[in-house]
Amino acid sequence: MATQNKLPRSRALAAKLIYAALSILRDNGKEMPMRELLKKVEQKTQLDDWDRERYEKSGYIRWESILHFFSRNGTLSTGFTYSLSNKCPGSG
Repeated sequence: MATQNKLPRSRALAAKLIYAALSILRDNGKEMPMRELLKKVEQKTQLDDWDRERYEKSGYIRWESILHFFSRNGTLSTGFTYSLSNKCPGSG
């Protein structure tokens, strides 16, 4: 019997947010100000109370904080735009 590893809740939310953000970028010219992208992601993604909860210490909203974290780590930055346009970095 195979065992399934379930993603932690925050990782599952991150996957859902990144998928939504990349889909939005793909459908809207591959570039967008982060503020506009956040609005569109919120509209496109089903977010529950836990996702919308504010972190006690920082006051940041959980889903926005997670999306910002992954965008700072390069997922939504210029390097990934190459993949969206089917062009590999360094290919000229």
